[in-house]
Amino acid sequence: AYIAGLTARLEIQKVGGDLALERCGEVSLAVVGGDMILREMTGLVNVQKVGGDLSGEDLAGGLIAGQVGGCASFRAGAGALNVRAGGDLNLFLPTDGSEEVTLKAGGDIAIYVNSDAGARLELSSGGRDVEIEVGETRMESEEESVQYTLGSGGRTIRARAGGDIRVTDEVWDEEDLAEEFEDLENDWSEWVDNLSEEEGESFTRIEERVRRRAEESARRAEQRVREAMERVE
Repeated sequence: AYIAGLTARLEIQKVGGDLALERCGEVSLAVVGGDMILREMTGLVNVQKVGGDLSGEDLAGGLIAGQVGGCASFRAGAGALNVRAGGDLNLFLPTDGSEEVTLKAGGDIAIYVNSDAGARLELSSGGRDVEIEVGETRMESEEESVQYTLGSGGRTIRARAGGDIRVTDEVWDEEDLAEEFEDLENDWSEWVDNLSEEEGESFTRIEERVRRRAEESARRAEQRVREAMERVE
């Protein structure tokens, strides 16, 4: 699914495959089966479960992701952040804010900030390797838990990783998502052009395709039930 430009509240129960959201307001999601990408979101994005990876940039309204099966990589603003990922987690915070940040990852966690950033860090590393390299601060620790204040403090950043944790002012080197969304927009434009050329015929084909798939799914379901009953007998 590709959704763009909806500024009112958006609620989605389930997307079986991948989901791309661009230039939307507040969003509430239950389940995304595949990967999820976000761009230029003005409202809070709240998703319960993402089966694959989660990527995002320019998330001004904040992000809550209860469970990400894969890795998470996103660039956020001053809004609240609460993300739990099964793999690695990379976060870029280009601006200070007052909302708390809570990060949990099965793998490593990397937090990118500006050299003059202010924050209260509460870090817990299962790999017992914590590095902080921001401004003039150069600190390494092999303790499981580390608390440290950057600059004059500010927002609280809590991070718990199964692996290592790194807080740095290095340049954010993640790939820009603009190209992926450009491809989605081109695909959409091509689909609209085809509809304009073929008018109602396209909708007829779509309806027929949906009907065939529904019948095939029903047949497969009936077959699974028959096989299950045979095993029971």
